[in-house]
Amino acid sequence: MANKLLFGVQTNGIRHADVDGMPDIDTRFRMVKEAGVHDYVDKTPAPHEMDEFIAASDKYGLPVRAGGWYYTLGRDEELFETNIKTAQRLGSLVHNTQILVNHAEGRPVTDDEVVETYLHFMEV
Repeated sequence: MANKLLFGVQTNGIRHADVDGMPDIDTRFRMVKEAGVHDYVDKTPAPHEMDEFIAASDKYGLPVRAGGWYYTLGRDEELFETNIKTAQRLGSLVHNTQILVNHAEGRPVTDDEVVETYLHFMEV
């Protein structure tokens, strides 16, 4: 049996037009559900948004299956751990982890630092 291909949408892009501004969380989930195109939403919500995301996910039957963030080495290691805990609480399966080119010290990160960081992140 073939795997089912699921489609998601990043919640910051859920609006009819850019000029409309950002709808509230419940409205974004409702819009996705009504469109009938996507199987899940993609977001790493801020801590103060968690309860609203969980409520909207439950209300509309749309899981938050993915999220992501850009991280600066030497500064954001704790943020990564916080975001992973958020992802776990939401039931996310994927966290798109992107490392910015410059270290918090202002110099480019090295290949070894990137490898070490991803190996550490796998343990979180």
